[in-house]
Amino acid sequence: MNDRLDVSAWGCIVAAGMPNSILEKPLQDGVFEIHFQQNILYMKITNSGFLDAHPGVLVCLNAAISSRESKAPPYFSGEGISNSTKSCLISFSDPSTHVEGIDLGWYIGNENWPSFQRDVAQFLDALAIKLSKKLVIFGGSGGGFASFAISTKLTGSATVIGMNPQFDISLYPTAKEFATRAFPSAEISTKENFIERRIEWNSFFRENELLTSLDQSDLNPLCDYLLLQNWNDKHHLRLHTPLILRKVNQFSLSDWHGRIGNLGYVIAPWGDGHSVVWRTHLDQCLQMAIKGKSCTEIVKSLAGEFLPLEPNKVQYKSILSFPPIQLIGQDNTPLNLVEFGASFFENNQVKSEMLDLSFLLSFLQAKQNNLDIYALIAALQCWHDLIQNNSNFEGEIWKIENVELRLRILLFLIEEFPQRNAMAHHREFFDQFVSEFLQNIERRNVAVEQKTLSQLEMFQSNLSNLE
Repeated sequence: MNDRLDVSAWGCIVAAGMPNSILEKPLQDGVFEIHFQQNILYMKITNSGFLDAHPGVLVCLNAAISSRESKAPPYFSGEGISNSTKSCLISFSDPSTHVEGIDLGWYIGNENWPSFQRDVAQFLDALAIKLSKKLVIFGGSGGGFASFAISTKLTGSATVIGMNPQFDISLYPTAKEFATRAFPSAEISTKENFIERRIEWNSFFRENELLTSLDQSDLNPLCDYLLLQNWNDKHHLRLHTPLILRKVNQFSLSDWHGRIGNLGYVIAPWGDGHSVVWRTHLDQCLQMAIKGKSCTEIVKSLAGEFLPLEPNKVQYKSILSFPPIQLIGQDNTPLNLVEFGASFFENNQVKSEMLDLSFLLSFLQAKQNNLDIYALIAALQCWHDLIQNNSNFEGEIWKIENVELRLRILLFLIEEFPQRNAMAHHREFFDQFVSEFLQNIERRNVAVEQKTLSQLEMFQSNLSNLE
């Protein structure tokens, strides 16, 4: 289960031995084979030449291994991030993912290595002392949980960054694969009845001092934490995030960033569902962290990407929560603004509101510090996809009254675009939307003021310059 592996796909073994002997070796690019008694941990170093460039060093912990069936262990992540941030990176292959059928092991360990979390934490403590560097431990999803969990066992300080992390692995769909394959001798359940025996599994983990869930009280006071959570990740916002941000269910889109104790957080519009944090934003966070910036400073900088450069003096509290649900129609039908399609349209009596976009007009409040404008953009993208795939709506949406409503929204977005750096991420969508709008206006001979058309054309020209 924790045996020696062929690492030729990653290069050759730079050094092999017990932790103390590995720590005596110079840090250089390549794979290290670290022996913990009969167990082996594989560590990969990338861009060691940048080690002296920053006060911190990156430590990457893997999320789930994609297409695992076509790959062979060990598995390492983060090389691209190391290159883009020009920083030295240390990554570990989770030995539990070396077991057939396990693509995510959360760096918890397995029945042959129950002390894995403690052993890794002790090695990281010693490595930080050897290098005289502050560790910046990060990961997404399962790697986010692992970053938080292992940090709780550190005796030194570290910056810990988790993106869309689980905080109770037993609530995650693939936990049944991990538990039953990594601890087969426990014989608590099969993967088919794992949910029914989840409480027994949690008791088993606790009795063996395996950290498989976290709440705010577990955080290490020596560490500085940053949670980056996607705003429409319903599974995590409902089941996991409340364990670490206890009042997140009461948050509105005005409460999307802040700090509680030694935990900074940003809940931001990075996409639908379990979407990853935009690469530019992740690089920004990691670059600041390895330069010694606090998570408070990182939160402020990252929030500034979404905020207006010159906020309106009159600020409104958002009425939307996470994920962003808007009530529309006479029956107050709940609409997830980030992900709706034809099925919502077909199953609800909201035809007029959906076609004319009138349900978005309440969000046209200029230069607000909340995330409402990004809910508007997301809804406009969903609407565009819906219309593109249904030619039956064309006659309705190009009626002059509906065109005028759409123009109000577009002109508002044009004013907001230069105010918010994050809106540039949607450049391609805006370019397509405005282009199609202008083409249809001309082809259908819809009466629109020349001044307005000039504004749209200038906006589209400016978008092209951003490529």
